[in-house]
Amino acid sequence: MKEYNKQGKIKAVEFMDKTGMKKATFYKKMRQYEEIKSL
Repeated sequence: MKEYNKQGKIKAVEFMDKTGMKKATFYKKMRQYEEIKSL
């Protein structure tokens, strides 16, 4: 049971990383767009 729990947690963390990366790149693009607009 513990072994399964550990794997589940690792998978959840990997999933969070993937969505986090997507959000980070999205926010970065938005910020660049705002900077270009303000120039």
